[in-house]
Amino acid sequence: MGFFKKKAPAPTRDTAAQWRINRTRRQSFAPAYFAKQAFLFIGLTILVFFVDIALYIVFQFAIYNNHDYDGSPTSTTFEVTDNLSATEDESGATVYKLPDNTASWLDQQNAWAMLVGNDGEVLWSHNAPPEIANHIYTQNDIANAARTFYLENYPTFFGTNRDDGTVIVGYPIDEYVAFPINYMGNRELVAMIVLGVVLIYLDALIFFMVYSLSRRRMLKAITPAVEALDDLAHGVPTHMEMKGPLADIAESVNAASAIIQHKDEARKRWVSGVSHDVRTPLAISMGHAERIANATNAPAEVRKSGEVIVRQNERIRDLVEDLNIVSKLEYDSQPMNIETIQVVPFARGIVADYLNTGIDVQYDLEFFDTPTVQECAIQGDERLLRRAVRNLIDNSMRHNGEGCKIALSLDVEHSSMLALTVADNGRGCDTSRIGALMAQASTPDASYDAHGLGLTLVSRISIMHGGYVSFASEPKRGFTATMRIPIAMRQNDPPQAK
Repeated sequence: MGFFKKKAPAPTRDTAAQWRINRTRRQSFAPAYFAKQAFLFIGLTILVFFVDIALYIVFQFAIYNNHDYDGSPTSTTFEVTDNLSATEDESGATVYKLPDNTASWLDQQNAWAMLVGNDGEVLWSHNAPPEIANHIYTQNDIANAARTFYLENYPTFFGTNRDDGTVIVGYPIDEYVAFPINYMGNRELVAMIVLGVVLIYLDALIFFMVYSLSRRRMLKAITPAVEALDDLAHGVPTHMEMKGPLADIAESVNAASAIIQHKDEARKRWVSGVSHDVRTPLAISMGHAERIANATNAPAEVRKSGEVIVRQNERIRDLVEDLNIVSKLEYDSQPMNIETIQVVPFARGIVADYLNTGIDVQYDLEFFDTPTVQECAIQGDERLLRRAVRNLIDNSMRHNGEGCKIALSLDVEHSSMLALTVADNGRGCDTSRIGALMAQASTPDASYDAHGLGLTLVSRISIMHGGYVSFASEPKRGFTATMRIPIAMRQNDPPQAK
């Protein structure tokens, strides 16, 4: 499965539509993919089953067919059957003899042995209990013992048939337990338990190895898709090329990227077009309104109407500028000119601009600072920061048309953060609006609401400078907005070592 991610191509008008058409024509990969996984699982199960069967056969062969297995009743029975010899004495009678090592083997296992002739008489015995050795057996007795594996409650094992009879090896009562097909001794039982544990761990190991390989392969396959989706979540166009069952995912991601990019481009063109189209008539309107407001021969009521038109035109101009800046920040097309800014002269300059250009008499703008902030500087784009502070001041004026006091203050918090606060004593707002504003300010991707673009722009500029903005207000008790930005240096800081 090959895959890679590359930079998204510039979308054409019909790219997204064509990809949607291609996507609907292709059969979904899900049935084929899951069918493949099901067949792989079935194949793996069959493989594990045959591995277990093979190991069990090897285990049984080692126990029941290895005559050298120490302590095996089967091997002991074979040993007695093979080594029991028959000779004739001087009188012509048949005498049976078992080698000393085989007899010693029987003694070590507390086992007994006997040879039952074809007529049911015991021809030879070794350590057999009296009730066993002194008994005449019928064919029915022998068959019943061979079927139940017990002879007079003694576990018994039968050797291969000899010409002169059948060798029977017995063990003490309760030393062996009869299973449906054979006996199993304590040692064999332990071996079976060990085999079961080994098989369980081996099966688990096989499944774990297959799972690990499959998971690694799947993660390797879907990582580009996850990265592409993360890019889309942050509004970054992306493009993927994948082969195999995940090709449809890549195609869907590419289609979504093309659609998003096409919409973003359309929105950028719309904002740019609206801004351009508004500027010219707005400039003409402001020019005529200023001429009316400054006309000395016009009635006072007319001049007052001209001043209202000038203020509203300025508000529209600021709104257009905010819209342009927000659009550029959103699409990362607004380059930041980072420089060192002395915060006290910076803030004083903003207040001086308002006072020098003239503000309505119902507004009282003041500036406050503290001794600790006199020596502070921050790193940032002065033009953007100035815009943010002006938006906060304008917001206080805009929502308090009857007039209010506005204070711009600077302070240092926790020795590392500059707190730039704009507070008024106007009408304020309720706590629910503050909660909405705080939620809006917590992310750079928040959209603006009824409170306008101004506070949205303040939030984004604060975040771009490594800080954040917070709001506080109560009805009839004013509105407070605080921008917190990391301090870059203080005049009494020791120089950093190079």
